[in-house]
Amino acid sequence: MDQNFFAAGVIGSVTLDLAGNAQKVQELSERAMKQGYRFLAFPELCLPGPDCADVMDMTEFAAANSRALLYLKYNLPEGITVGVGAVLQAVDGRVYDTYVLLKHGQTLGLAAVQSFSNSRDFRIRNMSSVAPDDVFILGTDQFNPTNVFDVEGQQVGVYFNDSDQQAVAQSQLVVCPVVNRYELGNPSSRLIEATALSAILHTKVLTVSLCGCDGSSVYDGLCSVTEEGKLLASSAILSFDDLHLFTAKDGVAEPLNSTEEVLRAVGLGLFDWLNKTRSKGFAVSLSGGADSALTAVAVCYSQLAALKDLGAQRYQAKLAELGIDIPLPGGDPESFIKKEVMPKVLTTVYQSTKVSGESTRKAAAELAACLGSCHYEWSVQSVVDSYIELAAKATGSQPDNDLALQNIQSRSRAPGVWLLANQKNQLLLTCCNSSEEAVGYCTMDGDTAGSLAPLGGISKSRILKMNEQIAKNAVRIDQATTLSVPAMSLVNAQAPSAELKPGQTDEADLMPYAVLDRIHYLHQLTKRSPQKVLNSLALEFGEYSREQLKEFVRTYFTRLGRSQWKRVRGAPVLHIEAQDLSSDNFKLPLLGDAFASLLTELS
Repeated sequence: MDQNFFAAGVIGSVTLDLAGNAQKVQELSERAMKQGYRFLAFPELCLPGPDCADVMDMTEFAAANSRALLYLKYNLPEGITVGVGAVLQAVDGRVYDTYVLLKHGQTLGLAAVQSFSNSRDFRIRNMSSVAPDDVFILGTDQFNPTNVFDVEGQQVGVYFNDSDQQAVAQSQLVVCPVVNRYELGNPSSRLIEATALSAILHTKVLTVSLCGCDGSSVYDGLCSVTEEGKLLASSAILSFDDLHLFTAKDGVAEPLNSTEEVLRAVGLGLFDWLNKTRSKGFAVSLSGGADSALTAVAVCYSQLAALKDLGAQRYQAKLAELGIDIPLPGGDPESFIKKEVMPKVLTTVYQSTKVSGESTRKAAAELAACLGSCHYEWSVQSVVDSYIELAAKATGSQPDNDLALQNIQSRSRAPGVWLLANQKNQLLLTCCNSSEEAVGYCTMDGDTAGSLAPLGGISKSRILKMNEQIAKNAVRIDQATTLSVPAMSLVNAQAPSAELKPGQTDEADLMPYAVLDRIHYLHQLTKRSPQKVLNSLALEFGEYSREQLKEFVRTYFTRLGRSQWKRVRGAPVLHIEAQDLSSDNFKLPLLGDAFASLLTELS
């Protein structure tokens, strides 16, 4: 099959915006037709959006999908066939995940997911697996599901998962439109899988994915063309352009290193949250520590990456739609973003108490100046003192619980930065990370306060390593553009600390982050019991005694079990690492035994 025959349409779907998503399909179809392509594949669920699980069973929602498909049927340009992902209801009343092939004035047919046997997708609880004799009605046409379609004399197969392999075996082009949320390391794995599939089927395989963010899930827009076990072309991942074509002519994109990949994923999530919530920026309580520093850097990165991907005029127009007025970008992109954009889209505030040190204040101030945020400094000590005084008067005794006194400091920082965020119509970002979320090392309504936790799916060990790399090397945006943050070295010079009591450090309160994150990985991804985790640690961390490691394991699992309620109450988390423990990715009983029965068996 000629590579000029087909292309992929990458769009950023807005969940439930069927009309808007259909317009994006139409616009890209017209663009592809003008460039001479005859078949254009869009991602799975591109019409309803990926996060529509709990409205799938609504009859009217399926009917709205049908109307959107009929709109496309009669408004697509002539001369091109498109594949579109939609949610449809069969005559049996059940709802199915379908992929419909359309051309101007004609529906060629539809494919539907046959099996969920090799899927852990959270959406499957709302879906049914299709049978060959199921019947769908679209307009005046009636269809049974199939996986192979005749597109201008070419056999095009639609492949959702392994259950479709035999059905598409004789196709000249196999389209894989499966929705895959981004996860660190996942793009390279998906390219390997696509290459292997093309070798098994002895044909061309085209993969296409959504881009953007639907809340907690980031979609990387990865597309590829493989043939006979060879990768012919692959797209750059995590593009900020939510409306673009990918073709076999694009070649193989250069991979990102892990720091670039994570920053780009977080940055894309932030940019979509900004646009989809119609906000005017973000607010961050900048403590001078590692987490808030990386959060602020990610905001700056997102704006610079959006400028480069969208171009000056489209970027300016995007911000104008949000009420953020900036001049037309020109000159050095990094300087422009730091000077003209960051003062408007990022508010940072350093909130001290009597425990705070000069080193953290200076680190926060220097980082804010380096990034160009609108920065404030104030003390919340008087607020802390007033709460302590209120409690003392009410109870007749001075509060002396150490944990309570630490927590009131953290909680006293939330109202002021919330006030700034609300005043400016900005989203308050909480700076919690995956490691501390796992063990509940956070103060509810304190450092957890916020609309979004952009780093909540990233382990603390990775954050510390990323910050070291950011301080030493400018972060690459593209081949010609970088983001330089030398002030990050001031943050890195300090041991991680919440600064809630003199001499406090996070690792002294918990355990070394390297150990904590290894336990987190072993338990979450390899499903090992506390005893097996301990045995693995004993082989990997010879610098600690077995008794020390046993205590680390006991601490981790006990706090993990007791902290589920905190994860449920926390802000939405961007899913980045596979071992993310946010409430929509990992669930424990709210009132379980905190692994007590398993921990008694530790030896």
